[in-house]
Amino acid sequence: MIESKQQVLDSFLKAAEAYLAEPTLVNGIDLDDATVTLKRYVLSELHDQATAIELAKIPPLVKHLETTVVSQLISELRQRLQG
Repeated sequence: MIESKQQVLDSFLKAAEAYLAEPTLVNGIDLDDATVTLKRYVLSELHDQATAIELAKIPPLVKHLETTVVSQLISELRQRLQG
């Protein structure tokens, strides 16, 4: 099944909200997976290198429990991708 931009973005945002509400290992892994999927979509379908670079910042921040920075980055990405 080929996912649409909205499906991939919704999945990412759902994982991000879960992680920010409860930054557990499992939620971090889910966010990491959703980030990789969205990054792949952004590169292959949107050809947006700048957004892909921003998405690549998320996994290390999640690993170090930098929830404030992750929250800010997710807000910026949401505006960029929904706009």
